[in-house]
Amino acid sequence: MTATGPRVSTHRRPKKGDTLPLPLGTEVPTGGSMPDPASPFEHRDLDKKDDETLRDEAKSHLARRPELQLVAELLTKLRAMAFPWWTPESLRERWPAATRLGWLRERADLRQQITVALTGLAPKAARRLAPSAQAALVDAVLDEGDVSHAAFEKAHEPADLAVYGPAAEVWREMLARMPWEQDTPEHQELIAWLLRALLTSESAFGAKRKPILTSWDVRTRIEGHLWHTHIPLEIRVAIDEARHAREKEHPRKPFLAVDDLAIATPEVLTENIPLRELMEVFLAAETAMGFSPPPPPAKEAPSGAGNDALPAGALPPVPVIPKALGGSGDDPADSGPAEPMTVRKPLSDAPREVVIATAGDGAEDVVSSAAQAPAAPPASTRAPGAEGADEDDLARTNQWATPNVDDLWTNH
Repeated sequence: MTATGPRVSTHRRPKKGDTLPLPLGTEVPTGGSMPDPASPFEHRDLDKKDDETLRDEAKSHLARRPELQLVAELLTKLRAMAFPWWTPESLRERWPAATRLGWLRERADLRQQITVALTGLAPKAARRLAPSAQAALVDAVLDEGDVSHAAFEKAHEPADLAVYGPAAEVWREMLARMPWEQDTPEHQELIAWLLRALLTSESAFGAKRKPILTSWDVRTRIEGHLWHTHIPLEIRVAIDEARHAREKEHPRKPFLAVDDLAIATPEVLTENIPLRELMEVFLAAETAMGFSPPPPPAKEAPSGAGNDALPAGALPPVPVIPKALGGSGDDPADSGPAEPMTVRKPLSDAPREVVIATAGDGAEDVVSSAAQAPAAPPASTRAPGAEGADEDDLARTNQWATPNVDDLWTNH
């Protein structure tokens, strides 16, 4: 019989680092890794799907990816504004026909449409061609001037380029070509539009999306001295007055960065702050979209580091042990561990151990089992005062005070 009692919930608030369950409908690729935001879209089971199914999958993929929507919107905006640094001629040089049709290798219907529109080839014949053959025909009519580069650019839909092409590369190409030092009205218009596109929750394709950047992200990427130096005084005063009014009417409702940018709009920012100073905002957007280039691979230590001069299979040399404290340094036997050593000489008839030396420097005594010394000689029988008595006594004393070197056994 099981005990009954109140049911205890084991639910806890998720902490940083926890793996949270994915929302229903999220595509998880096989192989145990999440998709790379910068990787082009690829269809599965391509041979089992018709053109309509492939179109639906591409639209669904675009609707789920805010960063791809932004790139498609950016390509459309750049085409409409026709900047001298973003021309169809330069774009064809950067991404030629072979490259673009290679992006669309899984979409025979799109390659057929582009080839027919630019070359006039019959639809069925155009569809059967490989991407490289289609690109050769397109290059031929472009090089001969039969069609313009503008027509070549218009034949490729921005949404298709964003879905099947390298979206991160397109984004970085725009940042690299943009003349950030030229604060012209056209450039200010483009950057203001881009700021709004990063902050919006609805794409130009009618799909709802999570904003790529929050107002807090934009506001904190603009340094304080830039804000107070370049934002007009009347704008800053209006922000202060709105904050005070909010505090009076709704004391518990904070005045946030989104309220700042509702007054200091993207147009106000781009018209007053140098465009080059806004680069930090777009670098933050690049990171948020997953478009940042990967870090360089770490350099691995070469195999056998430190033993490069040794032949294959050879053992490294034995390390030299420092000399023991107090060693003379002249005899190799003096070099060794500085720890005191107790050395014994096995003697079968040694009744006891005799201390014969010390290690010095405060170390413990070094002991040797030397043979027991013979008994002391008897007292001198020489009459006191006899000639040579003092010399003989001194010799006998030194003989018993100093051991014979033959009886000593040390670590030498």
